[in-house]
Amino acid sequence: MLNSFSVVATHEVKEEVAVLIFALRKFHSQPVYLLCDTITAEFVDNFGFSDVVVDIDADDWDLVAAAQEYKSVRVENDYHRIDCIAKKMDALERAIFMFGNTLFLDSDIVPLHRLDLDITSPVMVSPHLHGTDRRVNMQKYGAYNAGYVYCQEPELPDVWREIYRERSSFYEQQGMIYFHEEFRVGKFPASHNVGFWRFELKDGNIVAPPPQH
Repeated sequence: MLNSFSVVATHEVKEEVAVLIFALRKFHSQPVYLLCDTITAEFVDNFGFSDVVVDIDADDWDLVAAAQEYKSVRVENDYHRIDCIAKKMDALERAIFMFGNTLFLDSDIVPLHRLDLDITSPVMVSPHLHGTDRRVNMQKYGAYNAGYVYCQEPELPDVWREIYRERSSFYEQQGMIYFHEEFRVGKFPASHNVGFWRFELKDGNIVAPPPQH
């Protein structure tokens, strides 16, 4: 049984996380643990969402400290933030401590209906089902998507921190394959976590993705 949701957001994505929480409240009653900055906390508070546990731990000084701790991580682009990614493990850890288990969601995810979670393992991940060059993309970016993770293992966040610092070749995501070394890991089916990466674009139009195996 799912006990909670968890998410990280800074003010740049405060609107996104408000939409996520709004959508979750349409279909679910479980608590939402939100690790965020002060601006986001104040913005979300305006909506009066029920059962949102707000933890202000992503203000500028918090992120400076996180960036220093993970300074060994290679920067691959100008939109993935090493400091904000580090807070993901904190959110997982604290939500598991408070609620026993959690489904971590990236702030830009929007549930369209109740999430039917067939939880078969203590850790559940979402395969990264690329629409084109799947093998190449999996090797570069990872086999799993780091924005859709169920966990009831208290030790996983710390293991993930080490993977992020020392072993992953693309931020925290590529190294998720090493979860299998420490934990029993299940996979969500293809009906979960549908994103732009699943689709091929031709002449500006989305082409239906190939069958996933």
